[in-house]
Amino acid sequence: MWRARPVFISSTFADMQAERDHLRNHVFLELEERLRKRRHTLEWVDLRMGVATASLAEGEARELQVLKVCLAEVKRCRPFLIVLLGDRYGWVPPAERITAAANEEGFGVDVAGRSVTDLEISFGVLDDPDQQPHSFFYLRDPLPYADMPPDLAALHADAFAQDPLAAARVERLTALKQRITASLPNRVRRYAVGWDRERQRVTGLEDWGRQVLEDIWAELEAETASSAAAPEPSWSQMERDALDDYVEDRARGFVGRQTILTQLLQHAASSARDGASWGVCLTGDPGSGKSAIFGELLRQLRATDAFLLAHAAGASPRAPSVESMLRRWIEELATALGVDAGLAENADPDTIGATFRALLARMAAQRRVVLAVDALDQFEGTTQGRHVTWLPHPLPANARFIATAVPGEASEALRQRPGVQLQSLAPLDGTEANRIAEAICARYHRTLEPDVLNALLAKRGADGPAWGNPLWLVLAVEELNLLDADDFARATRSYAGAPAEQLRALMLDIVGELPADIPGLYRASFERAEQQFGMFPARAFIGFIAVSRAGWRETDFRSLLPRASGEPWDELRFASLRRLFRGQLRQVGSSGQWDFAHAQMRSAARRYLAALSVSEAEFHAEASEHLLQLPREDPLRQTEAMVHLLGSEDWAKAARFYGDPALTAPELDGAAQVLADGLLSTEEAALGLASVQHLLDALAGDPAADSITGLVAERLVFDLDQKISTRASLQVQEGLHRRVERSFDRLAKADPGNAGWQRDLSVSHDRIGDVQSAQGNLPAALAAFQASLAIADRLAKADPGNAGWQRDLSVSHNKIGDVQRAQGNLPAALAAFQASHNIFDRLAKADPGNAGWQFDLGISHERIGTVLQAQGNLTGALT
Repeated sequence: MWRARPVFISSTFADMQAERDHLRNHVFLELEERLRKRRHTLEWVDLRMGVATASLAEGEARELQVLKVCLAEVKRCRPFLIVLLGDRYGWVPPAERITAAANEEGFGVDVAGRSVTDLEISFGVLDDPDQQPHSFFYLRDPLPYADMPPDLAALHADAFAQDPLAAARVERLTALKQRITASLPNRVRRYAVGWDRERQRVTGLEDWGRQVLEDIWAELEAETASSAAAPEPSWSQMERDALDDYVEDRARGFVGRQTILTQLLQHAASSARDGASWGVCLTGDPGSGKSAIFGELLRQLRATDAFLLAHAAGASPRAPSVESMLRRWIEELATALGVDAGLAENADPDTIGATFRALLARMAAQRRVVLAVDALDQFEGTTQGRHVTWLPHPLPANARFIATAVPGEASEALRQRPGVQLQSLAPLDGTEANRIAEAICARYHRTLEPDVLNALLAKRGADGPAWGNPLWLVLAVEELNLLDADDFARATRSYAGAPAEQLRALMLDIVGELPADIPGLYRASFERAEQQFGMFPARAFIGFIAVSRAGWRETDFRSLLPRASGEPWDELRFASLRRLFRGQLRQVGSSGQWDFAHAQMRSAARRYLAALSVSEAEFHAEASEHLLQLPREDPLRQTEAMVHLLGSEDWAKAARFYGDPALTAPELDGAAQVLADGLLSTEEAALGLASVQHLLDALAGDPAADSITGLVAERLVFDLDQKISTRASLQVQEGLHRRVERSFDRLAKADPGNAGWQRDLSVSHDRIGDVQSAQGNLPAALAAFQASLAIADRLAKADPGNAGWQRDLSVSHNKIGDVQRAQGNLPAALAAFQASHNIFDRLAKADPGNAGWQFDLGISHERIGTVLQAQGNLTGALT
């Protein structure tokens, strides 16, 4: 499994720019290359990176920004941190600012008079025994300060500064270095650098860079060694991991809702008796807290002796697939029962359903089984997903079903089933709202004043108290917790009274301005991001997540944000931007992708961008360009490239990608799955077929690109068809194959000597005939099979020694015979089967050791026998 490896760089600001540049341009590039071979990505975090000048004034301004996010980033980047120290202690912020930052992260030490760098070192390493073995300190020998101008010497060493606090900083720096050396002598490295007197800058960092590289690699190599030899985890294991992440996120800090939780737990443990309910579906509006209840319910059910089959349709890009859920459950049931499920990779939905029902019954005969599914309404738009036809009804007597859903088709389908109860989730009550607000504030070691909390709970929307919807309450309280020392400083200029009164007045005004609806809250946060970080960076951040399926890694944002905003990457701005949306974002998966925490935020972001006439296609285009520059083994390139190529509507580029002969098997599978997802959704099938047509037509005007179009068509008729042939509607399947048939017909006419395209056209005719036969349109099916036979016959006659062409011809005869037998034309059917038999007989005699030919010959005998039996020729049939 691909994983992210964050590394936090702590250093003073102005004097360590050369070292930070060397790390970024040399050391980290080599580390990224080494880690990528072990399915890891490197996320290096340097909040001081990105300022062009080295003036003290600009440094202190940036340090003020750093202070807001540094401790949270240090915590996020555990367990790896490196420290660079020269002869500067670093900026010492005002006491109230540094105290507020430390308190928010629960760092309960005396911080007065300490620099940001000192605080990072203490919080990140020295006061954390678990962190100490994963950190390195690099102490630079003094530079030749006597050769520097006085202002430059002061920039690099506190001892040359002229301000009255310089001596105190020198003393604190000396004490800090002594503490580091005494605490972790084996983790300290001293190094010397050169000084270019002409250019007035640090040089000679190569030896130091190699030391850092080998230090960090020695640690990461040991931690990632298992990944080098480990096989890729199965898709089902990745889905289980995604579910665990989802549950942890939704149930974090869960409070309240005890009545409904108790009822659901009682239902899960209820005894089997006549007329008893076997299923409960909890319904409620988006944001009403269903998923939080689901997450807490799972945590409590896992502590019981019930066998739990759990799924959340919003947990991953693959999670909306009913088939994926059932296959994973079948695997879990079979493993627990110690049996082989015997489920083929290409098993049809009926077989999958039957296997699931059989294994579920066996498990329920042994112990209580609970099926728990979150967000039924987010399943794919197939019949199974929309009408919950995958769910056995009734369940085995010793099984129980618990689900959540927004009211709609799925919940209504359940309502019609005897034994299933629909229970509407009531709004929060005032006590629960208070407890949720307190729990959120506790994460930041804060409390809301009673007046502020009362004002918040007095907000009313169109349907009653705004806080009746837990999502609104969470967003509003997170908003209030973003206030920091800078806001308090502004409050002193705008409000009268003591500091506490000023702060209360500020917060009351903010509460008063909060929109009373969820879309309004999201819109306000988007607008605030633009005000604080600029229109282009904020829209780029929001837009790229909005068009994604599951967010992006930090390494992706390093490329994506500069592409769209036109501004260089700035680690601090990115961290601050994320902080602005805290509580609204979540990190998902082992790769640490940043994604919207709730589906409503993605919808709100897309509406926000649409209202500003911002094109989603442009975000898709930049995203696809970024993904295609990644190595082919990168997991996001494999699964997401086609998503963004289609979204960009750059059909020529999409066709060249899908028709690239160098595509790896995982890339091809990922692209085919994206196309299949579009065709399998009832609501999006028309768009999916339109995308197929665009791919086939994109390069049609360029004869030099016909080979690409041909490979696109081949992959559609083979790889894509394999994914949808047992799941998509017959109309969709016919639509796909007719489009492919037209494309192969054009290619075959343009190059009649291309036997491969002739054969592909024959296969397309066959696929159309299969669909029409399944639809009961036997005359049309017969015409399609006869068109296929005509091509196969020409190919076989042109190259009699080609066993493949001979077999294709035999298969065409069989398909025609099957239709004619179904039509009752037994003489014609017999003639077709005999023609097929003659070919297989020659192949089998020419290669007696070929088991495939022998098997086909046996089937041929069987077909002839069935016709003779139907004609009353029992002796012939027996023969």
